[in-house]
Amino acid sequence: MADAYQLVDGFNNTGTLVTVDPQPRSTGIQYPRVVYAPAGTYADGSAYTLWIYESLTRTQFNTLRTAFGLSDTALFNDVTIKTLGNDNAWVVKNARIEYIPQERDPYFWKNVEFRLYNLEATA
Repeated sequence: MADAYQLVDGFNNTGTLVTVDPQPRSTGIQYPRVVYAPAGTYADGSAYTLWIYESLTRTQFNTLRTAFGLSDTALFNDVTIKTLGNDNAWVVKNARIEYIPQERDPYFWKNVEFRLYNLEATA
């Protein structure tokens, strides 16, 4: 597999990952905060990462959204991804992807973020 951000529709599709174009920048994997309570500890949330684009044309945005299995009515989708981990090594995970609406003008989407959450190991 290439060293690049990759994605494919559905869980556990590790052999069919497709390189994302254009390539995003990423926050790395963010882990949930551990909360200490009288009854014990628990994780507040789940592991996630953000794929961020500074600026996209309407065509680029629509192409990415379609490739990610998202639309005006499909607000999230289950996918298999290859993303950069916190140790600068590529990792393959199952995730749920969603688009986080940001500012846009008639021609460009700016600071576009796709959130990939519920990260879990592939089978």
